[in-house]
Amino acid sequence: MPTSLLPNSQSVTLLCESQYGGSLAVAYSYSGTGSPAESVSSSTTGVCTVSGNTVDYVGLGTCTLTASAAATTDYTAVTGSAQSFAVSQATPTISISDIPSNATDGSSFTVTYSYSGNGSPTESVLSSTTGVCMVSGNMVSFVGVGTCTLTASAIATTDDTAVTGNAQSFTTSQSAR
Repeated sequence: MPTSLLPNSQSVTLLCESQYGGSLAVAYSYSGTGSPAESVSSSTTGVCTVSGNTVDYVGLGTCTLTASAAATTDYTAVTGSAQSFAVSQATPTISISDIPSNATDGSSFTVTYSYSGNGSPTESVLSSTTGVCMVSGNMVSFVGVGTCTLTASAIATTDDTAVTGNAQSFTTSQSAR
């Protein structure tokens, strides 16, 4: 009976996207007999860290992971090849969270944003219906009757890409005078 055979190969299979703030559950591919204890380690802990079989993306740049398998009765311990991949900025979402339910001609409101990314980016709102609603800074003023359509956006941050939300439309009515 052989006492020391090396497995043919061992590798880490990456199962999800590699965007900042995300994570992945590591799956191993091992060619040998038995079920050795498998592990993965990161040599770039500023970009990706490992806890158990979970890799967390904690920074931007290149993440390098290496898989290992413990020795079994028939095989020696093995360390796979390092696998590297880019961890990119995350893609956040943005919307206007306080669209008024009863907007009237002559009234206004200050926009509040719902942003899913990290940090505090510079946010802005744009009106595509300036005959009904106009924007100055974060203040939306209703200047007519009809459908007001607003679109929120945020500039890129260190961790997140720039984002433009979906257009949000609502109706303004005539004020009681």
